[in-house]
Amino acid sequence: MANRIYRRSAVQSVGNFDNNLRWLEFPDMDWKLKKTGYKIIVDERCFVFHLKSPQRFTLKHLIRKRIQYGYWYHMLFYTHPNKVNLGGWPIKLVFLILVLFLIPFPLQLYLILVISSIYLTIRVYRRKECFVACLKCMNSFTGKLKAVAVILLIEVLDVASSEIGKVNGILGKLKHKTHVF
Repeated sequence: MANRIYRRSAVQSVGNFDNNLRWLEFPDMDWKLKKTGYKIIVDERCFVFHLKSPQRFTLKHLIRKRIQYGYWYHMLFYTHPNKVNLGGWPIKLVFLILVLFLIPFPLQLYLILVISSIYLTIRVYRRKECFVACLKCMNSFTGKLKAVAVILLIEVLDVASSEIGKVNGILGKLKHKTHVF
């Protein structure tokens, strides 16, 4: 749900959009409206196509976008700590560091493989239509194997980039030592 229509009077009654947020201003507005008693209506029949240039479909763009998303998601924690909770913090990265430094080698590799396999399976399952469509385009078994490897690599980079963005948010907060919001 990336596109919304709000009544101007409702937006003005909760103090307008937060000018400090460059991203994720819609969840912020939704939460402010719900908190004051407004109802958010979702209609799955409505959708919007975003026409984007081919330059936006690169791995570099994906990583940059996810780093920004992670950063702004962490920043959203400061205005809505009860909504964002631990998701605004780089929990996956902290867990990986703890596993690498506190658990002996053979077991750490096993833990990382098992947990990341479960996590990636859940992420791919959530996007199963895209995954299945991608596999249907491949004719050979090796082509399908390569497609699976690329999809998993993109998922790993997606999560890692978001975690890096959250760390950037924390470091930015520590550097300025003031609330941005």
